[in-house]
Amino acid sequence: MADRTYLLWLRKSASVRMHDGVEIGIWPFTDSKGQAALFPGPLLASNEGQTVEVTFKNNMNEHTFHFHGIDADTPNDGVPETWPVMDTYNFLTDRAGTYWYHCHANTVLHQQMGMYGPYVVLPADGSNRAWTGGPAFAKQYVWMLSEFDAAWRLNNPKPNFAYFNPGYFLINGRDGFDPIAAADTAISCNAGDAVLLRLIHAGYLIAQVSLGGLPFSVIASDGRPLLVPEAPQLVEIAAGERYDLLVTPTVPGTYAARVDYLDWYTRAVRGSARTAITVL
Repeated sequence: MADRTYLLWLRKSASVRMHDGVEIGIWPFTDSKGQAALFPGPLLASNEGQTVEVTFKNNMNEHTFHFHGIDADTPNDGVPETWPVMDTYNFLTDRAGTYWYHCHANTVLHQQMGMYGPYVVLPADGSNRAWTGGPAFAKQYVWMLSEFDAAWRLNNPKPNFAYFNPGYFLINGRDGFDPIAAADTAISCNAGDAVLLRLIHAGYLIAQVSLGGLPFSVIASDGRPLLVPEAPQLVEIAAGERYDLLVTPTVPGTYAARVDYLDWYTRAVRGSARTAITVL
């Protein structure tokens, strides 16, 4: 029997409202009654050394799910060609770090439709450390970064995937045109507290993250500790990547954090998502 079990439901009829009033259709995770719309999907977590069982329930077309960065065998890795399609996945989480899960059938479109969520593996003892023996933290936040191309939802019978022209830029599924104040995104901490910020890029452009001038260290990449932490002024993250940032503010105040989404070819800023870091 698995140490951790999760049951996730899917829904194919929901929308989220953007800053300009446009409703963007999504295929979110939901509750067992199909009433809630959870976008991104719920945070899943386990400790190093634990076995995990995740079951997906839905009345949609067949989907497979991939736990990005988790070392799983082929039947539990969400490979679309795996047959029969599985509803339940079992795997061992043997390395603390930042991961995520997403639909692996027609990933390009289904990821845009919101079929993804964060996954965090903690040290074996469940302590507030980035990994066993790693740096400690007082609080942690997860930022899932992504963009929306509304036209992909209007083109029938299917979108032209060669042209991605997003008009909305998100953190944790919320439009960041105006600063995002949601408690799971806007960071609040005491001066001197170490905050672990887990970045996951579920979009397609380059995401450039800055923390309002606060210094930080990049301590892990793609679920693996860096041998030597880096201390850049900003960090760029490509599609599918994850970075763990450790920031310890010392001066009280409010700092404007932002994610600029850059064009792959010109590096022009296509759009931004904003939030705040409040240091008490």
